[in-house]
Amino acid sequence: MRALHFLAIASILLSVSCASHKSEVDVRTYHLKDTKRVKRDYKVVRAEQQKRLRGAITQSEMAARKGQYYMIDWDVRQHSVTDPIRVVFKYHQAATGTIELKMIENFAKSETRGSCEFAIVGELYQKKGRVLDWRVEVYSGAKLLASEQSYLWE
Repeated sequence: MRALHFLAIASILLSVSCASHKSEVDVRTYHLKDTKRVKRDYKVVRAEQQKRLRGAITQSEMAARKGQYYMIDWDVRQHSVTDPIRVVFKYHQAATGTIELKMIENFAKSETRGSCEFAIVGELYQKKGRVLDWRVEVYSGAKLLASEQSYLWE
């Protein structure tokens, strides 16, 4: 009887812990700080570095790719989408202080899920510094459908 009780509780806990709510907006970041090849022991980091540096031959070409990359995946299929989709990336950089900067990608209203990438690289990264905080918003027309932000965003 005790074992049966234990199995029942364990199955409930397992089902609760396995249930996860997928976010409508998922943000992955990568910071390319250095162009020196990463050691072979760090396969994932090395692959990302090679992807970013692909085709860059000279030191100046490699330096132009240093910076921060934000890969955005969104899924707003559960919302009523009547206008084209707009993904807005808002951020602050070290040298800009409280000035809010933004980048925008536009998509057709039929694209209720997708991906895009925002990159703060090259001169923008070298002159204004690293990104301090960020927020991603997905709109259909003027209607905010979903958002995600860094923990430092106010």
